[in-house]
Amino acid sequence: MRDSYIRKYKRPNFGLLTRQYNVKLSEDMADQLEALAKELNVTPPEVIRILLYEEFQVLRKEEAAEDTQGYLKISKDTYEYPKISSDIKLKEAPQARPQPSKPTSRSGGGRRFDTKRWQVSGETACPLCNSWHSSSNFSRHLKRHHGGISSEEVFSNPDHAAIADKMVEQRKKAGY
Repeated sequence: MRDSYIRKYKRPNFGLLTRQYNVKLSEDMADQLEALAKELNVTPPEVIRILLYEEFQVLRKEEAAEDTQGYLKISKDTYEYPKISSDIKLKEAPQARPQPSKPTSRSGGGRRFDTKRWQVSGETACPLCNSWHSSSNFSRHLKRHHGGISSEEVFSNPDHAAIADKMVEQRKKAGY
């Protein structure tokens, strides 16, 4: 495999992501983006964030070196994100168990997973893209933007559950 910016900064912490942009791509570019994301086991938005991050790093270095009146001024504290080195071993987070709802009358007698813990004012926190989506359309969001993963698969991951919990806490503090 080739060495790339994506591998160098695979899954960095980009902080709280609050702004969303919709971009139209050609079929060829979209196919290449999806193939790269799948190869690296990240989502297409993560690939785009990493590429932008690296581009801003280059611009900041050029700006500091030349001290010219460039068109783009980027403050270091705005775009400085922690880097994850490949030689650092992360501690495993304790396994968080999803909070299942009461049993329903479904055949098989199993419990149905719900996302009420991560809902605020009719919206559910998406820890994969750090955004909020209508609770009634949350499964559709996961299907369209995250490869069809289920809500239970997302929130059963302790890292994702922790991110969603922080998002809920911040939203509740803001008075939603």
